[in-house]
Amino acid sequence: MCLVWLLLSMSSPGQFPYAFVAAMAAVGGELKSVVQHLRALQRRLCRRKRLELAKEEGTSDPREHVMLKVQPTATSVLAVFELSGRNSACAARFLAAKNKLNVAEASLSNSLASAIEDAYLQVPFETIVGLLDSPTCPRHRRDLFAAGRFIVETQLYTWLLAQNKKGVAPGRQQLVAEACRLTPKDLPHDVASMLEQYWKGNGRARSQRKWLRRFRFEHGLQLGRVRVQAVMPLADMQRKAGESHCFGWLK
Repeated sequence: MCLVWLLLSMSSPGQFPYAFVAAMAAVGGELKSVVQHLRALQRRLCRRKRLELAKEEGTSDPREHVMLKVQPTATSVLAVFELSGRNSACAARFLAAKNKLNVAEASLSNSLASAIEDAYLQVPFETIVGLLDSPTCPRHRRDLFAAGRFIVETQLYTWLLAQNKKGVAPGRQQLVAEACRLTPKDLPHDVASMLEQYWKGNGRARSQRKWLRRFRFEHGLQLGRVRVQAVMPLADMQRKAGESHCFGWLK
C-alpha cells in the first residue's frame, strides 16, 4: 500500500490514470508474492507434521513404497479436493481408487491425504484459480466429469444409508433425482449438464440401471426391499440398515 501511495503522489493530474494502473499492477504483484510466501510456509508446515506423525508411529512415509500411476497433482484429484470443500480424506479415497489401492490402512490413507494437501499447495496459483473454469480441451472436461461423478456418488451413498436407517429403500427414479440434485453447482455449466444427462441416462431406464448397477457394485450394496412392518423399534431398524444397505427394486 505504501508503494501505491508513492506512485500516486508522484504523478501529475494528467498522468493519474496511468499511475493508477501502475499502482494496481504493483498491488497485484505484491499480493501474488504474499500468496506464494504463505503457500511455501504451509508446505513446510504440512511436511513437518507428516514427518512428526511418522516419527511418532515409528514408520516411514508409505508414499516412498507406493508407485502411483495417477499423481496427487492430477487435475481430477485436485478438482475432487476443491469440490469436496478441501476434504483431503475424500480426495484420498478418489486417488486410491484411481490407483487401485486399498485404503483400509490408516497410515496409507493419511499419507495420500497429506500428499494431496502438499500437491494443492505446490501447484502454481493460476492452476488452482482456473481449476473449475470451463474446460478448453477434452482431457480437462473428462477430469472434471470424473471428479464431479465421484463427489455425487460419495454423497449419494451417504444419503442412501440415511434413507435405509429410516426404513426406506429408494428406487431408481429417486436415486436419479437425488444424483441430479447433488451435482455440484461449482462445476462449469457444460460439465454439470453432461453429468445430469449421465444420471438421467438420456431418459432411458436401461442406461440409468447401468450406472446404478456399477454404483451398487462399487459400494457393496444389495438390491432388495425393506420389508413393511406395522411396528419396528428404531434401534432394530438402524441395526438392520447397517448390516445390509439396499436399493429399492430398480424399475
